[in-house]
Amino acid sequence: MLAAIFAISGCMAPVDGVTAGLTDEIGDAEICGDYEITLFAGQHMDAGTVMVNNDATNVYVTIETDNGWTLNAYHIYLGFGPVPMNRPGAPRPGHFPYSDEVPAGTTSVTVTIPLADFDGACEDELVFAVHAELQRQDGRTVQQETGWNDCDNDFRRGWGSYCTYEVCCEPDDPPDACVYPKWIWRDHVDWWGISSVDMGGHTYNTAEMMSLLWTPPWGDASIEVAHQVIGGELNLDAGALMDPGEAADFAAAVTWLNANVDADGELPYDIYSIHATFADGHALADSLRDYNEGRGSEPLCAWF
Repeated sequence: MLAAIFAISGCMAPVDGVTAGLTDEIGDAEICGDYEITLFAGQHMDAGTVMVNNDATNVYVTIETDNGWTLNAYHIYLGFGPVPMNRPGAPRPGHFPYSDEVPAGTTSVTVTIPLADFDGACEDELVFAVHAELQRQDGRTVQQETGWNDCDNDFRRGWGSYCTYEVCCEPDDPPDACVYPKWIWRDHVDWWGISSVDMGGHTYNTAEMMSLLWTPPWGDASIEVAHQVIGGELNLDAGALMDPGEAADFAAAVTWLNANVDADGELPYDIYSIHATFADGHALADSLRDYNEGRGSEPLCAWF
């Protein structure tokens, strides 16, 4: 199935039922590629451009004329090759699979070619050639010329050329968010997207965070909380989310560290079970541990 849209130059009325403009044709599709080359008339006259792009299902070939040129007809080859040629190697535009005449005065046409026509897919390298029948009117004089896209691959006979186009791919949807526990972050510092964390008024760099993650709590609630705050910061930076309750506990854990700073201002703070604030810190560490180990709103990431 082949679809085309046109734009008409001068004072001529648009064709009924035909919408001009590439974006109107392709709607909300995700477009990529935007391969643009010059359209030459009579080998050396700049007559406009040819642009090729694609979405997940179609390739779009847009011919736009300029410098007084208008389009009478087009012949497009798109596929895996070879371009139809005669035995000596001259192109045969009449055998190109996507061809049509267009209304007089056309200055723009977009041809929609389904990838399914030739089993095209993401990252396939296609061959294309665009042949145009062009005319230019200056008063009473009408100049008619053959036009070709300006590509690097010339035909063996005659004039004209063909290009290659790689079907581009939109990035995959991002993976579902997930979390890593503290020991995975500890063992994979090359995965870290942050280089510092503020806790208790002190900014801990990567080396200091690693040192803390390797420090056993031995009953010190400040180390328990610090481990989970570091893990939470790393997971959030990697794209994980928190539900409102988890976010509140995370903020409360940061506040708890700020409120329990010792004299030297650096962890550990030596908050043991005999201290009044131990229970709150221990509970916050447990809550964040559930989050960081995949027992909360985000699942555990696969790392093997």
